[in-house]
Amino acid sequence: MKLLSIIFLVLFSTLSQAKVWQATPGLHWDAYWDQKFQQWIKNDVGGEFFKELEGFKDLPLDCADAMYAFRIYFSWQHKLPWKSGVINWQRDKSSYPHGISNDMTNWDELPTERERVIALISFLIDRVGTESLANLDTYSVSVHDIKPGDLYMYKYGSDGSYTRHTYIVKEVNTDGTFDVLYATQLRAKKLWGLGRIGAEYLQHKPDLVNWGFKRLKSDLDINTAQKDIIGSNPEQYEIAKRVSEQEFFDYMNVSLRIHEETPTRKTIRLLHSLCRSLTAREIVVKDALEWQVENPNQCMNEKDYDAYSTPSRDVGITKKYRQLNFFYQQLEAMNKKDKVNSKFRSIAEGIFAPTISEETNNALNEFCKIEVSDGIQTHQVNLRTFYYSLENNTASFHPNDNNFRRWGVNVGEVTQCHTYYGKKDDGAGVGTGTGTTNDDDKEEKRPNLLEIIFGNRNR
Repeated sequence: MKLLSIIFLVLFSTLSQAKVWQATPGLHWDAYWDQKFQQWIKNDVGGEFFKELEGFKDLPLDCADAMYAFRIYFSWQHKLPWKSGVINWQRDKSSYPHGISNDMTNWDELPTERERVIALISFLIDRVGTESLANLDTYSVSVHDIKPGDLYMYKYGSDGSYTRHTYIVKEVNTDGTFDVLYATQLRAKKLWGLGRIGAEYLQHKPDLVNWGFKRLKSDLDINTAQKDIIGSNPEQYEIAKRVSEQEFFDYMNVSLRIHEETPTRKTIRLLHSLCRSLTAREIVVKDALEWQVENPNQCMNEKDYDAYSTPSRDVGITKKYRQLNFFYQQLEAMNKKDKVNSKFRSIAEGIFAPTISEETNNALNEFCKIEVSDGIQTHQVNLRTFYYSLENNTASFHPNDNNFRRWGVNVGEVTQCHTYYGKKDDGAGVGTGTGTTNDDDKEEKRPNLLEIIFGNRNR
């Protein structure tokens, strides 16, 4: 009886101090495990990864949450230690003097590691985000050394109103483009899987240090300043200061590609990227309209506005138009527009032309079209009509506006509901001129992109 009591006490003591998982003694993240993680993200991780795992499928993962979840899951599976640099971060009301890690015993009442891993990820969802990921748990990498499992993170805005986002690099393609995984607040709210974009340039150059192309810190480096980590490289910020956004991502493309895209292939890629963005926007708009049906004559609160509005999405689409327009200006300057397949050249040029033929408009509709309807009348929105809606600030990002006004069609009343953030000129400046942003115009002189790429071989 005494022996049984001792055994019970030992088991109870062990269970009451249960860590999330017990890491293998002496095992740490290093170059070997970084490579294994990269291969795992590239070969085994897709948008539905967690949705296919019992217990994990109900986790409402936003963009940064997803990266934390992948790292935690991989660490648990291989009995590696995992740590975050969060101690007293602004999003949390508490402090964690011993850190947030797999050694936490907050969930020792849960009997299995799997349940405790899920609890840890759930715990992090309300306490970490893009700010902690960018400022505490990652470091900057060389523009020539971007791998699967790395991140592209951006932040822009002012006066305390910022847009932030995280892309997870799934693969760096041989043409210098990226396959990326991403999440949004709406996807998290709907418990959808991650989205995936293939053969993509990115947007919003890294004007802020600690953002841009990043890699997760090892458990041994978690409390080391980013600049002091071996392999950390701030060159992307120096490049971003000197060039426009288009030039920055063109530089990235040249740095990473093994072979160059043909003009036709690049045109098709940029057009498809725009169409995917409009299709993704359509999903958000439809969800906002469903909310209106479920909540008649009500204005959205800030949380719902955040989920269903599209100001940052519209800025992103605007920049994709700029990328296409900028590319065609380059082709025209080099007398290479005739190198593009005539069908796709006609579609691309038709987007920006002041007037077009019925044949070209039909080709635009055939390539990419959004049907905008209220059940009585229907309008067709294609890449050209939406371009001019953004150019003229008629496309509404406000989630309480009607379906027509969301797409720039002047039908129905404009909503009087409160605008929590976003300005009516956020989509302006798509331009058919220089294709540069206002910030770029402030620069007195930018060096030629080719000079940057080829001027110094010892970069």
